[in-house]
Amino acid sequence: MSLCCRLLQNCNDDSLNVALPMRMLEVFSSENTYLPVLQDASYVVSVIEQILHYMIHNGYYRSLYLLINSKLPSSIEYSDLSRVPIAKILLENVLKPLHFTYNSCPEGARQQVFTAFTEEFLAAPFTDQIFHFIIPALADAQTVFPYEPFLNALLLIESRCSRKSGGAPWLFYFVLTVGENYLGALSEEGLLVYLRVLQTFLSQLPVSPASASCHDSASDSEEESEEADKPSSPEDGRLSVSYITEECLKKLDTKQQTNTLLNLVWRDSASEEVFTTMASVCHTLMVQHRMMVPKV
Repeated sequence: MSLCCRLLQNCNDDSLNVALPMRMLEVFSSENTYLPVLQDASYVVSVIEQILHYMIHNGYYRSLYLLINSKLPSSIEYSDLSRVPIAKILLENVLKPLHFTYNSCPEGARQQVFTAFTEEFLAAPFTDQIFHFIIPALADAQTVFPYEPFLNALLLIESRCSRKSGGAPWLFYFVLTVGENYLGALSEEGLLVYLRVLQTFLSQLPVSPASASCHDSASDSEEESEEADKPSSPEDGRLSVSYITEECLKKLDTKQQTNTLLNLVWRDSASEEVFTTMASVCHTLMVQHRMMVPKV
């Protein structure tokens, strides 16, 4: 399995046929491989968990990231899923490790899986394949992305970081985009975690171009606005920080987001932490990003 992951990381080499290592990963991480022999579903789950955990430690998500950006066209969108067989396989491989609890593995194994997924998949500037295919796919409710466990893991990752994360804008965009279809399914504790994530990542967003340009001349402001509207950087085809930052702020400034946050405050069970965290979020939006916030 380790060899397969290493081979897939060389997918840019046209002489390498990735079909065989991909097939090996598929077979050895499939329940159907072991169930006829072991005939115990819970034991099979334990075996799969340990195999996936091992592969995660050996660059599984790094391999998938490189494969997606190497083998899928930059023009691909989520709507193309049924017409591009390899896209469906890669998406399934991205999701599979996230759906296990890893109770059969050492303590903290599930956190390690989410950490690898976050750091190797979401923390770098988005390519077109990630932005137009992977993120919309994971945001689709039919995909059943484990959003609440992901938020818990993400908050723990950030709490362990001693410095500001350069991947904050990309991670925040993912949180907001996927959350559009999952906020309604969060538990009360999950909503509080979501609020903490907002607080954490808002403070790490660069000052929005609209705010930074307010002291410039009108012509300079217009040029910066046009630059911010460009979805990608011409140098490497990756989305720019300013574009993603503006998209994050647009997603925050929606009725769904407003209602979700206000409902947290209006609950009879709202704690002091909810009010304090909400005040921090509103302060950052007003001061750092010059955004209006609802007056409650």
